[in-house]
Amino acid sequence: MLFRSIVNWMVAHPGVSGIQTMCISSLPSLLEDEQQRIIGQRAGLIEVVLCAMLRFPEIVELHIAAFHTIVILARPLGGHEGMLFDNSMVGSTKNLGLTSNIEISSADSIAVRRGGLSSLKTITQREPSNCIQSNSSPDIDNDKENKKRTSGISILIDSMERFAFDEKLQSTACWAFVNVALEPAQKSMLMKLGGIEVILNAMKNHSESFDVQ
Repeated sequence: MLFRSIVNWMVAHPGVSGIQTMCISSLPSLLEDEQQRIIGQRAGLIEVVLCAMLRFPEIVELHIAAFHTIVILARPLGGHEGMLFDNSMVGSTKNLGLTSNIEISSADSIAVRRGGLSSLKTITQREPSNCIQSNSSPDIDNDKENKKRTSGISILIDSMERFAFDEKLQSTACWAFVNVALEPAQKSMLMKLGGIEVILNAMKNHSESFDVQ
């Protein structure tokens, strides 16, 4: 019930950065429960979180919370981070849809479309906000770059590049990539879009940080 209430608040107030940040920050502890994690995956929670990252590209606290949520959402069922070479854990990983383009008009439509939380279907429709348009920024100055940054993986890489000197975000993002890369399609896209490079840059920029290293 608490999990549903949090997601409902996110859907009902997509343009309020404080609400989005507080809600996302509260998700990891709830998603530690595997049943709640499965519900979150089925409800399209990852897309709701990615949408928040796109709407608020400059709020580092929101992005850190989003990466922490992805750490748990991508965690192998019955396992924990770091089980990279355990085949039984790899077999229980979930493709979160991070390799798909983000082509949505509103967060509530995601959950309903993915057959998620029933209570989301009763939320009053609000003016839709296109996430792809919200992703525009001074850093993205051509059509090729815009196209590159529409997948979930590219959104995560963009965040790491944007906050390259924030130690907490870099360590949490690297932590998330451990689980994200357990799923073959996500691992392949992560490598193609420069995931290894941003990780190496994080290690270079934070050479004395134990958590990043």
